[in-house]
Amino acid sequence: MPRTPKAAPQAPSTMKELKDTLWKAADKLRGSMDASQYKDVILGLVFLKYVSDAFDERRDGIRAELAADGYDEDQIAELIDDVDEYTGRGVFWVPANARWGFLAENAKGTSVDVAAEASRGKHFSPPLSSDELAFYDAVATNESAVDIQGEDVLAQIARELVAVMRRDVRTDWTVRDDVRAKLRSSIKRLLVKYKYPPDKQPEAIKLVMEQMEAMAPRYADDRGQ
Repeated sequence: MPRTPKAAPQAPSTMKELKDTLWKAADKLRGSMDASQYKDVILGLVFLKYVSDAFDERRDGIRAELAADGYDEDQIAELIDDVDEYTGRGVFWVPANARWGFLAENAKGTSVDVAAEASRGKHFSPPLSSDELAFYDAVATNESAVDIQGEDVLAQIARELVAVMRRDVRTDWTVRDDVRAKLRSSIKRLLVKYKYPPDKQPEAIKLVMEQMEAMAPRYADDRGQ
């Protein structure tokens, strides 16, 4: 008796269904790693794979459409990287060095390295969260600061930077000069408090502000603003 083919799984139709699908995929992949750490790494990778696959599918479609219309290879090459060809169809434009194929070919490590990165915050006492670790990396970019102050002091700066985020960030902060000025002032006071090298403070403030800008929407949502 012939087998009845299984129905193809339905694509997520709502944001909640998409989040549930991504989480289930991440949960299967994480193995024995603690979920609270793994989600910070894998959910971003799953989303990147999703948008990269959609981009590749659209790219193949563009090539097929142009070839069918009689365009030669040089003309196709000129048009296939037109951003509007993607965004006009509701597809994210993915830069060449952020596409899944490029990352897979140029990956330096394995899943062991991913696991090590996810647990890097445990090296500190008390451990750093993923957000605190991002700020730690921003202030530890300067090797002289690491040598002079040590990892523990920079880790404490990172913890207090997260506290500043929770206290001061608002949904409109990127367009509010007064809010940005207040954040820069809070960051500088913190660096001075912990004797961060004065000549390295401007670059550290710039990197911290960039991190805050990336994190701001999530913190503002958490605060219900």
